[in-house]
Amino acid sequence: MLEEELLGGEPFVSKTDLQHKKNKPINEILKSQVLALFNQGLSFEQIAKQSALSVDEVQSIIASNAK
Repeated sequence: MLEEELLGGEPFVSKTDLQHKKNKPINEILKSQVLALFNQGLSFEQIAKQSALSVDEVQSIIASNAK
């Protein structure tokens, strides 16, 4: 896996890892970082890549804080 990351390849992510990620709550620091990146003008896709969240999670964080 480390070799793939160093070579720029996509790391292997199992279905179990994805399920755990979906069920894991997003901490407040990460939410703050997402909002800061959004306020800097980054797209949902760019924020998702930088934060290791899905685009849906990024959109949800931004929507819930726009109130």
